[in-house]
Amino acid sequence: MVWHLFLFCRHICDAKWQCPNGEDETMCNTYNCSGLYKCVLSTIKVCLHPVSICDSIEDCHSGEDEHFCDLSNPCPASCSCLLYGIFCSQKFHLADTIKHFKICQLIHIVKTAFQQEVMQSLPHNHNAVVLIWSQSWLTDVCGEENIIPPFTQYLSLSFNHIKIVKKDCFMSSLLVKILSVSNNEIYLIAEQAFAGLDLTFVDLSQNPLVISGKGFESLRAETLKLVGYAESEIRSDIGRKMRVDIVLTDDFRLCCLVKSVDTICSTLPTWPDSCNVLLKTTSAQTVTLTEAILIAILNLAALMFNFIQITKMRNEPQNQERRKKNVLISFIVTVVCVNMNDMLFGYYLIFLFATDQYYGSTYVSDRYQWLGGMPCKILGVLSIFAMLNSFFLLNLITIARFVSVKYPFSHHFKSLTILKRYLLTGFPVNFVIAALSLCSYQVLEGYFSMPSATCLFLGETNQSLTVKSATAFVCFLEVGSFVSVVIFYTSMFRNLGESKLTMNKNQKREQSMLVQALLVATSNALCWLPSCAIYILSIVSETYPTDLLIWNAILINPLNSVLNPGIFTLVPIVKGKCS
Repeated sequence: MVWHLFLFCRHICDAKWQCPNGEDETMCNTYNCSGLYKCVLSTIKVCLHPVSICDSIEDCHSGEDEHFCDLSNPCPASCSCLLYGIFCSQKFHLADTIKHFKICQLIHIVKTAFQQEVMQSLPHNHNAVVLIWSQSWLTDVCGEENIIPPFTQYLSLSFNHIKIVKKDCFMSSLLVKILSVSNNEIYLIAEQAFAGLDLTFVDLSQNPLVISGKGFESLRAETLKLVGYAESEIRSDIGRKMRVDIVLTDDFRLCCLVKSVDTICSTLPTWPDSCNVLLKTTSAQTVTLTEAILIAILNLAALMFNFIQITKMRNEPQNQERRKKNVLISFIVTVVCVNMNDMLFGYYLIFLFATDQYYGSTYVSDRYQWLGGMPCKILGVLSIFAMLNSFFLLNLITIARFVSVKYPFSHHFKSLTILKRYLLTGFPVNFVIAALSLCSYQVLEGYFSMPSATCLFLGETNQSLTVKSATAFVCFLEVGSFVSVVIFYTSMFRNLGESKLTMNKNQKREQSMLVQALLVATSNALCWLPSCAIYILSIVSETYPTDLLIWNAILINPLNSVLNPGIFTLVPIVKGKCS
């Protein structure tokens, strides 16, 4: 015969066989005990109906269902009392509740403003193992009088207003194994703040804290959680002084700093970030410094040479070859503008090198200080301004030479007044465009840190519409300038080839200047085409080697600033045509 027996939930896992073979008392370790109390201290898990709790009969093998029964006799008004807990949802008489703290093992205080009364009662509790005190406007746990029960092992003080963790803060509570002070207002952790503690887990997330080795030197923990510090300062000494086995964080900078020690970290840098310094290799540092020095020396020499030429021509009698002199002066003034603009690239490289030397290996921890600082933003605007000027001056030289060769009787580009008008219009426009790029990036898109370590708006790394637009715009100017140079100079050489049999002294002089301008245009094109290829790659690819952007900024873009003064200085000296 098969017996079918239907039981109430309270009869399952109640340590009594209701089924003939005891099936109702199997698998009790994993049974949920829905709506009932499950004995947790006993080896055999038993589910009890609430009426069996505090009925003077020990139903749990450990007798825990009869522990702390005096909590409910009497239970404070507006509260419910059951075994280890007092749960109060409304206003209540504090004194009636606090007297029970001395025997509670778990104390959970939420949204209470009675700090002083609670603080005076907690230290006298020698049973509390768990203390959760949150959302209660708590400002200090490290006062002269200790407020933490001496045998507490789980301590959570999250969602309060604690500002400082003072020295020896937990010396009277050395049994704490799990500590959470997340979501407070902690801005300072003093030296030896965690002295004496041997923690299993500590959570310091979501605090306006400067993370440094000074405050963490006394911390000994198996696991440390630090989340919400993406824009905070992290000092480089944290990696040397932290003694933690596992770090849980959402900030790759922290993982970069602790990677040299025996610590497991949860967040590795993802593209385009890395653990490298600003100029990642010694080769990059050497190239940056070498180019900066060459740009400074060669452009200063070119400026001196060109100023000497202008002085000589101004000292000549006004009635001698006036047209020729005006053409030469206009050309040399444009060249001087090129030299001065090239000097901006030199300043950019020198500043970048100095910044790399200043931060050194600490760049990873200070990267947001650099990217969000005013020096980097000024450098970014300066570099874009210098780049736009290069396009403007190249095209101005090209068009001026074209008009001079194709229409020798035209005086449009031979007048210094007209030339000054172009220069005084072009430079401010270029500066406004560069400044608007920064404003659009910060104000319209809300980015307050520059997109790359080189402070350029070029090269897509963070899905910014401003960066994409600026990159596409510069790439268009590079290709457009190259094409226009090819077209104009092809036409000019063809015109000179047709008239070389009747070439006079003035035509030879113009041919010499044409060769200079063509060499400069070629050097610019040779730099801009590889640069444009890198920019296009950055726009169309989801990921790409970000080292390309750094080498483009320190080697490719500034290369024509090294070649330009040499071409404008050496060619006239060798040919002897501008004397």
